[in-house]
Amino acid sequence: MFLVGSIGIIDQASADIKDRDVIIAFDIGRPKFDCEKGIWFCRTTIIINQRFTDMSMAQVQLLEEESKVRLIFKNPLAEEVLSNGYFFAEKGEEVTLPQEVSRKLGVSSITLLPGKYKIDPSTGKYGSVTVSVRWE
Repeated sequence: MFLVGSIGIIDQASADIKDRDVIIAFDIGRPKFDCEKGIWFCRTTIIINQRFTDMSMAQVQLLEEESKVRLIFKNPLAEEVLSNGYFFAEKGEEVTLPQEVSRKLGVSSITLLPGKYKIDPSTGKYGSVTVSVRWE
């Protein structure tokens, strides 16, 4: 299963999204299990033309001051993901977003850090998840 996201930077002081959006896609699965099971971000890639896909959508925001990324889902998540209630990965399952994504956001790299991240059903129509990141 793929999710698609539009990434933008949020300046915490003004809380506005800058116009540097890019579309990404990723499997839901854990690298530890070859992306076949688990609920984490796997096989991230940049999407050039989303007209030819029926992928789930998420607006993804880099929260610079907090060193986190917020994914606000624009389509319903799979029932398996919702019933689980969180995204999870262990140490060693860091996911680095494609360099082209980082460049478009004005940073060298963005890496999603493993942990247990609760899905927040109150943000957006379909909920969100906020994940810690390391960025340079």
